[in-house]
Amino acid sequence: MKTLRRTALVLLAVIMANASIVVADDVDLDANLSVRHIKSEQKKALIRITNLSEGQSAILRIKDKQGHVLYREVIKQSQAFAKKYDFSELPSGEYLVEVKTPEGTMTESFALESGQANPMYFKPAVQVEPGLIKVAFINRIASPVSLKLYDNRGELVYTETVPSQEKFAKGLNVSKLSAGQYSLSLLGDNYVYSKSIQVK
Repeated sequence: MKTLRRTALVLLAVIMANASIVVADDVDLDANLSVRHIKSEQKKALIRITNLSEGQSAILRIKDKQGHVLYREVIKQSQAFAKKYDFSELPSGEYLVEVKTPEGTMTESFALESGQANPMYFKPAVQVEPGLIKVAFINRIASPVSLKLYDNRGELVYTETVPSQEKFAKGLNVSKLSAGQYSLSLLGDNYVYSKSIQVK
């Protein structure tokens, strides 16, 4: 197992060294992180990060299902980053892209299967207002999704379960919470989404 993991790390390092940077002229400014399959290219995906602050650096990690870091890259870009990655040397399975910035950590899951890198997520619409966090999405996966809000100590302050294929739209009252950084997470079978939120 260790030999397989070491081989995957070496292969991924070589792959990433030859990855091509893509100019993104249609960046979705509402999306902080996205993983998208590139049509007609097997096991290749476009990873895009938007809304980085001017001069802000970020750390991108690609992990396997067990949490092992297969690839790490420091991103020094302003506003938007887009890059094509070749995962063709990796076995089919589930993987995670993690991006850490000074403001917090974002994650997206994806699966390598049938010759494609398919995203395993849906992105909720999140809007933060004084005393309120508005969250809206459709649970598109075939399992319930748990919505959880954690404080900066990792303590759970809110949770709710959304059944498969159902719509969710709610304003979470956070007026009684202390100001600071919180983490909003959606968790389901083979699905992880998290976003850092600043409550004022």
